[in-house]
Order: sequence, then structure tokens, then C-alpha cells
Amino acid sequence: EIGAGGMATVYLAEDLKLHRKVAVKVLRPELAAVLGPERFLREIEIAAKLHHPHILPLYDSGEADGFLYYVMPYEEGQSLREKLAKEGELPVNEAVRLLRDVVDALAHAHKHGVVHRDIKPDNVMLSDRHALVTDFGVAKAVTEATGRQQLTTAGVALGTPAYMAPEQAVADPHIDHRADIYAVGALAYELLTGRPPFTGTTPQMILSAHVTEAPEPVTKHRTAVPPALASLVMKCLEKKPADRWQTAEELLIHLEALATPSGGVTPTDTRPVAAVGAPRRKTLVGAGALLGALVVAAVGWWLLAGGDDDERERLIVVPLQPIVADEELRLWGQLAADQIARTIDRPHPIDVIPATRIRDAMGRLGEGASTAALAQEMEATHAVAGTVSRIGGRVRFEIEFLDLRSGELIRALDPVTGPVDSVEVVIARLARVAAAAAVLLLDPGATTYAFDLSIPPSVDVFRDQLALAKLFSTRDYRGAITAGDRILARAPDYVMTLTMLYMAHGNLGQNREADSLRVRLSPLRDRMTTQERILFDWISARRDGDPEAERRAAEESYRLNPRAWGWRAGTTARKQGRLEDAVERFLAYDSNAPGFALTWFAWRSDLAMTYHLLGRYEEELALARAEFANFPGDRRLHVIEAGALVALGRLEEADSVVRHMANLPPQGNPSTFPLQVALELSAHGYEDESVALFERVITQFFEGEPDNQAGRASTYYNAKRWEDADTLYASYRTSNPENVSGMGHHGVILSKLGRREEALLISDQLGQIERSNLRGVSIGWQARIAAALGDRDAAVRLMRLAFDNGW
Repeated sequence: EIGAGGMATVYLAEDLKLHRKVAVKVLRPELAAVLGPERFLREIEIAAKLHHPHILPLYDSGEADGFLYYVMPYEEGQSLREKLAKEGELPVNEAVRLLRDVVDALAHAHKHGVVHRDIKPDNVMLSDRHALVTDFGVAKAVTEATGRQQLTTAGVALGTPAYMAPEQAVADPHIDHRADIYAVGALAYELLTGRPPFTGTTPQMILSAHVTEAPEPVTKHRTAVPPALASLVMKCLEKKPADRWQTAEELLIHLEALATPSGGVTPTDTRPVAAVGAPRRKTLVGAGALLGALVVAAVGWWLLAGGDDDERERLIVVPLQPIVADEELRLWGQLAADQIARTIDRPHPIDVIPATRIRDAMGRLGEGASTAALAQEMEATHAVAGTVSRIGGRVRFEIEFLDLRSGELIRALDPVTGPVDSVEVVIARLARVAAAAAVLLLDPGATTYAFDLSIPPSVDVFRDQLALAKLFSTRDYRGAITAGDRILARAPDYVMTLTMLYMAHGNLGQNREADSLRVRLSPLRDRMTTQERILFDWISARRDGDPEAERRAAEESYRLNPRAWGWRAGTTARKQGRLEDAVERFLAYDSNAPGFALTWFAWRSDLAMTYHLLGRYEEELALARAEFANFPGDRRLHVIEAGALVALGRLEEADSVVRHMANLPPQGNPSTFPLQVALELSAHGYEDESVALFERVITQFFEGEPDNQAGRASTYYNAKRWEDADTLYASYRTSNPENVSGMGHHGVILSKLGRREEALLISDQLGQIERSNLRGVSIGWQARIAAALGDRDAAVRLMRLAFDNGW
């Protein structure tokens, strides 16, 4: 045994295979008692994927005889805690150097969605002159596996009071990477002053101070600390996360500047502000309107018609201005503007004004000409402009998009930074982001949605995301997942791709994969746009079976943008039985708006379903027929049409629609659509007609669908061909053992066949499903099985229980 802490005991061991010393950390027994090994080890595995020179790697983890453990390299050096115990406060240069290493490690981890949550001197090892951060992901793994309340009950302290952010101290469930920024501030405070920012005789006193008291200035305890460094530390220690440094990357830039003061330091409490010629207001640097048509064309959405030359949008990309007078920065700003213009590359119907013409105009107007003056000279309608700065060994570009006709800022992009010695690479990345932003922001037909989405890292990613959205909107979830995985290989943190994959896996019942994507998305929540955050909350509420949270998220998005998100609010209202509200929200949705929602079919089927539930069958029929012009040959519209005709008793017309569907071009599994009409016939009491249509599907529609196992099984079930259905569902369940619908159908079939014990066994398995979003559905199938067995009282009791669980 070589050490012990609040969560683990550390042992020195030898790796017998590779003949090296390792540190084995064994969680305290009382902590392991409240941890499930599966969840803990899954969370640890996420952290194990981090590879960085300032992160001590995780070799292994596991469970043995009830003990949970993880294995890390054994470092001969001392911990930062041991160094502080011997030396007290450190020299300023050494403190800055070690903090730089710690923050560099955090920047890498945060980029990959891992928050440490327990940064302290004990978790920083010293190797030669460098710092190595250890125990990445352990505190999060414990939190995710148990929850703060259970840890408190078990008598285990999560985190260390002296370094805990206020939001950790009050057990805020939405802790993010900015808690690590606060802990860095507390660590820096101790490195510079020899004491943490707050002390007390009990952990409760210290935690209370983090929440309610302002820390004394660093310079009160050590006057030699440079003002810029003192300001940096105190900003880390702000009570509200929004008032701290927002990313470790941002903090790293300033630490590097302090470590290499010759690089030219910007005051740490200010953000560089672009200046083009004379001092400008916020609205005088901004954006163009251009690339939407490029990507629209790539997916067949050519929505914008070319007009007369006088009516075309004209974009000017102004040379990025250096924050301080520096010839090299001025050159980089010019190169960046040229690269951005070339990458955007004059899409129809917007002209990007060539860089040579801009330089000619600047020659006539002077180098200090304002963006407004250049725009007037070029007759531009939109502009891209910004700044370039250098802090230590890193360069930083910031650009903004402006509508010159209204004088309004469209959006300021996140800074693009990188090493000075790779400035060409940084400029190329900046140009790709700028071009993608132009696609998203400047399509005149898509501006309703522009502010709802994060900027993709490149036009190619955006184009692929549109193709993914199209697959998703046609309910080709497996195709969407394949497309999404390709995007994530290039853009692992792109929120819209992660979100659609989260939904797609969930819609396929692939809960493990959906949960994994939720874990990846959660740390990105504070970087999401407002609508992305609401969408994430809405999906999560649906999966959690929390109807109030689902309603709240849906209504918030509807208030912000009814044209874009009426379908979301309508779907939730329909699901919750607020049918008139659902109709109102669906009708507010703009069905013709371009963007991700263009091919979205769900709102039409949900609106039709709502009309159906209200008995408004004529309106349902009119909706389907009105959409034929927009979506010719779409079988789903014909299903709505036929369903309305069945409800109106117009069976011959409905039969004609079914026959017409057989001659339409292929779409998914063709048998799916007449099956839905057959179910509608049964629901409205036309049992003979329903069985006859099921039989037609079996004989006419299943050719060429060898993989449609579920469709075949469901058809035999509804045709009441129980023996055939039993064979098919038994086979289907072998390959889909967790599918609730497959289990339920098979249970009813076994009931119909008189195999009571087998049916009850399946019912018991359904009753053991605990997942909140499936619980009501699984109990509903138990009710169906009970009814098929003739247990009427049990069926009614189970139906009521299913309703209570959200069915």
C-alpha cells in the first residue's frame, strides 16, 4: 500500500506480462457497495480513451470479488501535494508552467466530452519538469453510477471541498467542464499563496464559503504575483460558471502568454475586439449571404432562382485586422480573407467579390478604410470581417457575419486558434468553418432556421448532414446511422449529427447505443444553440418517460420559433392527448421552409393522426391529397388517404388506393403500407375486409422482401394464422431478443394457441422491463396477453397500470 484517499486505496504492483510497475487503485468498500460495476466500468472506459502527454493513462479496470479497481502507470516522482507540503508556495514561473500543463490536459479531455470533477494537487503527478493529471473520469464515473445523494448517504465525499465549484457544492445536476475551470483557479491560488482560497474547520464550512463568500485577492497574500496572473486566477474563481473562462482552450492561450511574455500579452480580462479602420460599433463587422445554394444543390434542393445582376447578393470578405500593429499579423489577416473568399467560391445566386478588387478599393480608399466604406465601394450586401491576434505561441482568428443592408450582426463565430508555426493549417480550418457558416446563415430561404444550429466544421460535413437528415426523415434509421458514423469520423463533436444518431438508435430500440450518444452529448449541452439544447432535452425527456419535461421543452421551442418547431410541439401535444393544441401547433409549422425540416414527413402523419382521433376525417383526407403535388408517389400519403376513406365508410375508394400503391415505385418495404390500411379496417369494425387484405399482402406484396421478417410475422398475426405467426415470431425473437413488440406479439400468439404457461412466461419477462420509456408499452402487452388468455380482470388492471406508466 502506497497511499489512500477519500475514494480509493493505492497499491504498488508489478505487471507480470510487461514487467513494469503499476499503481492499482481499489475503491473503498463502502463506495463499491453502492456502485454497480457495469455502469462504473463503462464510464471509466470513456476516460480510458484519452491520450495526451499531460494525462496519466488508464491501463485497465475491472471488478474482482466485489472490489472495483483501475490500474495506472506508477510514477516515481512526487505528487504536487507532496511538493506543496515541502515547499509551500511555488515560484511564479514554475506555477504558471505546471498550470499550463494541467489546463492543456483539461482542454484535451473537455474536447472529448470528459470532465475531471476532482482537480487538486493530489491528482497532479510531477515527472521531471512536467505535470501529469491523474484519475480522469473517476469522479464522473462515480457520480453517473450512483448520484450525489447516494454517495452522501454512503458517507463518501465526492470531490474535495477545498477545490469544489459552487455548483458542485450544491449538487447541481448540470455540472459541466467549467467546474474544472474553477478547480484550476483554486489550485492556482494554492500554488501561488501556499493556501487554498477558502479554509474552515469542517467540510461544510468550506463548501458554504465556495457558494456564498468572495475569495480574497491573490495579491493580498502574495504581492509579487503579476496583475495579469492574479486577474486570470480570480476569473477562474467566479461563482457563476458564465463569468469564468468558458473553455480550457481559452484559458490555455492566456497561460501560454504568461509563460512566454515576449509573445505579446493582451489584458486577461478583456476579449479582443475587431477594428477596421476607424473605431467601429458592434454592428459594423459582419457577414455575407451566400453559400446556401451550393449545399442545397448538392442534395437536390435547388430553391433559389437567379435574378438580375442588380438583385444578386454580393459578399465582401474584408482583410482581418491585427489587434496590435504587427506586419506579420497583417499578412496573416490578408491571407485568411483570401482563403475564406476562395473557399466560398462564388455560389449562385451570390457573388463573392474577388480579393484583387478589394485590394484595389483599399488602394483608392486607404488601408484604414472601414468595412462600410469598402462595402459601399463594392456595392456589397453582406460582409465577413474580423481580427487576428497572437498570444504566446498561438494565433487566434475571430470573424463575424453582417447584413450590410440592415446593419445587423448575423452571427459571430467561435474563435479559431492554433500554433503559430502551423498558421497555414489554422487559416485553412478557419476558411472551412466560414464557408460552412455561409451555407447555414446566408441562404435567404433558410434564415428562419439559421440561428437554431451550430456551425459545422466544413461545407462537406454540412452537405453530408443534409443527406443524413433526408435519410432520417424517410425513417431510414439504419441508413442514417451509417451516414452519421461517417460524419463523426471527421467531426466527432458536431451536435446535429450526434443528436440525429441519438434519435435514430432510440427509434430502433438500440438503447445501449442511444445511451452512449447521450453521454457524448451531455458535456456539449452548454455549447449547443438554444434550439439544439431544447431538442436534446426533449429527446431525453421522451426517453426518460418524463411527460412534463417533454411538454416544457416542446412548448419552449414552439414559443421561440413556431415555423421551425411546430411539429415538435404538435407531436408532444398529440401524444399527451391535447389534440386541439396539437392541430394548432402542426398548422403553425412551415411545411415549405428549406433546411433540415424540408423533407420531414412526421408532422404530416402526426397531423393526420390528430385529425383522425378528433373524427375530422374529411380534413385528414384533404391533407393527404393536398400533399400529393409536393410528394408524388409517396405511399405514406396514400396510407393516410386510405385510412380516412375507411373511417368515412368509403371502402371501394380505399381499396382502389391500395391497388394503386402496388404500382408505385419502390419505397421501403412495400408491404408495410397496405398492412397499415388493413389495421385501419379492423379498427373501424370491417373485420372480414381486414383479414382479406392481410391475405392479399401475404400473396402479393412479400415478393422481393426476404429481409422483412417483422412485417411477415405481423401480417400472419393480424391474419389470425397463429401457427405460421408462431414460427415467424420465434425466429424473429432469436435475432431481436429485447424487442418489446416482438415479445408481446408472440405472447398473444401463444395465448391463442392455448400454450398458457409459455405465454405467461413472456408476460413475466415484459413485466420486468424497467426502462421508463418502454415500461407502459410492455405493461400494455401484458394486458393484451391477459385478454387473449381470457383473464379479463387482470387485463383491465394491467391496462390501468400501463396508462399510469405513460402508455
